Amino acid sequence: MRQLPLLIVSFAVLLAAAGCHSEDGTEAKKTETPKTEAPKAEAPKTDTPAATASTASFTTKTAPLLNKYCTPCHAGAGAKAGLDVTAIKTDDDAKAAKDKLAKAAEEVESKKMPPAKSANQPTDAERADMVAGLRSV
Repeated sequence: MRQLPLLIVSFAVLLAAAGCHSEDGTEAKKTETPKTEAPKAEAPKTDTPAATASTASFTTKTAPLLNKYCTPCHAGAGAKAGLDVTAIKTDDDAKAAKDKLAKAAEEVESKKMPPAKSANQPTDAERADMVAGLRSV
C-alpha cells in the first residue's frame, strides 16, 4: 500500500507531461495547431528551357556535330541518302527531316557513319551526343 501514493504521483506527473492536465490538476485547454495545406504543384510550363531542351539541344549541340563530321558527304544538292545536314538550321527543319535523322542515328550509333575511311571521326562522347540529338527530334 505504501507504493500506491507513489504510483498515483507518478501517473499525475505523466499526465502533466503529456499535456492532459495543467499543473494545478485542472484539465488543460486543447489548442489545435492550424492546419496548412500542402503547396499545390504547378503544371509544367511548355515554354521553359527544360520543355524545349530536346529541340534546343539539336540546333545548338547536334547540328554543329553533324556539320563537323557529315558535310563531306551530306551537304548540298548531291547529298548522299538525300540528307543535307547543312540545310537543317531550325527545329522545324529538323522535324521535317525526322525520318532521315532517325536512320542517321542508327548509322552513327553502329559506327557505319562517318565511314571508317574518313579521317575525321567523332569521339565516343560526341558520337553519343549525336545519337541522342538525332533521336530527340
